Amino acid sequence: PISAINEDEVRSLPLNDDGHPKSLEEKQKNTPDSNVYFQLDAYGVLKQFSKVNYIERYINANFLNGHCHLDNVRKRYETPGKNNITIRSRLYIDLVSDLMFNYHMVQLLNIRAKTPNVNSSTYAYIYSHKPTFKAKSLFRDHLKTLPTVVGHFAELDYVFGVPLAKDYPKIHNNVNKNWYNYSVEEQEFSRQIIRYWTNFIKTGDPNDGLPVPVQWNAYTNVNRAYIDLKLNDIQRRQNYFDSMYDFWFELYKQDKIGCSMMKTKKKNIFIILALILLIITFMLGFLIIRRHIQRKSIYRRSINSPSTIPISSHNNGVLTLNDDHTTQPLVTSFHVKT
Repeated sequence: PISAINEDEVRSLPLNDDGHPKSLEEKQKNTPDSNVYFQLDAYGVLKQFSKVNYIERYINANFLNGHCHLDNVRKRYETPGKNNITIRSRLYIDLVSDLMFNYHMVQLLNIRAKTPNVNSSTYAYIYSHKPTFKAKSLFRDHLKTLPTVVGHFAELDYVFGVPLAKDYPKIHNNVNKNWYNYSVEEQEFSRQIIRYWTNFIKTGDPNDGLPVPVQWNAYTNVNRAYIDLKLNDIQRRQNYFDSMYDFWFELYKQDKIGCSMMKTKKKNIFIILALILLIITFMLGFLIIRRHIQRKSIYRRSINSPSTIPISSHNNGVLTLNDDHTTQPLVTSFHVKT
């Protein structure tokens, strides 16, 4: 995964008089080397992204109805970094990485996981180590200016043991060794990766054979497992890309419907909900009115029909009176003179 540059890295960028990082033109004037492509910085790259309206162009290039999804994409990949150059730079890189590589990789993993083969297993990895080489190239030096970027194919040097080749002079007869200043830790990291790949090639299981530092679990429909290959910190990851995959999967599904259909569908849902609410309101109103009428009718009957209290019995000077509107007898008594 890509981590953000810290404040010290931002402050280390060459600044002009107003405190902002110098433009490419300013840096070109003050740089003996006219090759300004090697003088790019995170601020300049971010400014260029914004200038060319990169997100809109990138989404339109990948979707039939890109304008339908632009707001959702901006909310995920631009808005969170609105006031922070570090976060914005990382989000731009995430956008390209997710849409160009990660989404389609996870889609393939899920397809394979849903059609299991007893004779084979699938293993997925995340490569997180930014190399320290000094070899110059337009592509690699451009990446170095961005926040801790790990470029595509960056792991191949370690898979094929390039860090280990520094001790073999014959390999480097025509190469400047200073460009390949790999550390001792990076050499061991290369050996670890080679063991994983070698075991998998020989047995179909990266854990079976040469000793490896961390168990690499297979990717299945239930256990969406990855191994994160990072210098001095190889570890297992679970469901690493789920949120990203669900986001783009939903956008691609909506894209097949089209903008007009999406709007019609949302409009129909709104109409249905409004009708349901209207029916519920009508029924509640009807019940309230009905109950009011019933209470009013009972009240009128009680006024028009006054109660009578007939004498029901006479015994030993005690009268028992019945009230038509009570369930218990009303009892009173009086003494009769004899």
